[in-house]
Amino acid sequence: MVEREIAIKVNGNNWKVAVTRDYKLLLDKNGHICKGVTSYKNRTIFIDPRMPKESFLRVLRHELGHTYLYETQININDNFTEEDVCEFIAIYGDKIVSKAKSIYKKYISGVVFDNEGTKNL
Repeated sequence: MVEREIAIKVNGNNWKVAVTRDYKLLLDKNGHICKGVTSYKNRTIFIDPRMPKESFLRVLRHELGHTYLYETQININDNFTEEDVCEFIAIYGDKIVSKAKSIYKKYISGVVFDNEGTKNL
């Protein structure tokens, strides 16, 4: 079950951030339960709210990184170098950080975070 769904744009394309406690939606491709998962097929970031604010923002930035890599069609392979990582950060880092802050401020900030996660979703 998705508790809250947020529509966003990534490089001009429609994506969603779905806040959920449903472990089935938080499984990675290897079947491990994660705090956040990006589904390219559904163009959705699934994120578990049960974590402190800074952890939530870090996971959201991480998952947004996946969406930007996907939308820019940057191919991560053995030839992807430190310079490539730094260039990606230089181009998209501010966008990822500001988008995560905006999502949190608009949609999540009314939620009370503590060590167990959210109380009011």
